[in-house]
Amino acid sequence: MKRIDSPRGWTLIALAVYLLLINCAYMAYAASGVRPSPAFDLLAYFALVYLIGVWVKRDVEEREVPVTFDFGLYFYLTLPISILVYLYKSRGMAGGIRTLLGFIGLYIGTFLISLLFYYALLAFR
Repeated sequence: MKRIDSPRGWTLIALAVYLLLINCAYMAYAASGVRPSPAFDLLAYFALVYLIGVWVKRDVEEREVPVTFDFGLYFYLTLPISILVYLYKSRGMAGGIRTLLGFIGLYIGTFLISLLFYYALLAFR
């Protein structure tokens, strides 16, 4: 069981809070019928990439996984593929799939909570 007081645990909490807030913001936009600005979309994307990168950096430090010198740039440029490769390299096939399913579950959970927020906004209109 992962300890929550580890740096990686706090980064995961920050990622969950971010996903909940950004999903609620998108639901508020949807409930009001307004499209978010491109700047908001760009900020949301880069903040997500940053938080995932911080989680990977903390995970590399805790697990002492050998990475290349410029791992951050390679990670950013090839994000969808690099997260899969990193999870496989650091945890093996089964552990990587479990961690990936955990991230997917985290996103779906925060999305479902924000969906409740959306319906609450529509009900109080």
